[in-house]
Amino acid sequence: MKLTDIMSNMGLEGWAELGLVIFLAVFITQAVWVFWPSRKSMLQQAGHMPLQDQVAVAQAPATGPNQHEVLR
Repeated sequence: MKLTDIMSNMGLEGWAELGLVIFLAVFITQAVWVFWPSRKSMLQQAGHMPLQDQVAVAQAPATGPNQHEVLR
């Protein structure tokens, strides 16, 4: 008996499909979170950061974890 025969008969093909579904769910969730309309001003400011000479970045007071506000 070969290893190929053993692995073929274990019925593991469902795990690959489950992994793909989980990956797509996480990817779509992150894409929606990043491009949510309320983040438009933050994305525009971040897009202009490379063109500005000095930019100070400070953590926003009560907007949640890992969100930053660009100060001029």
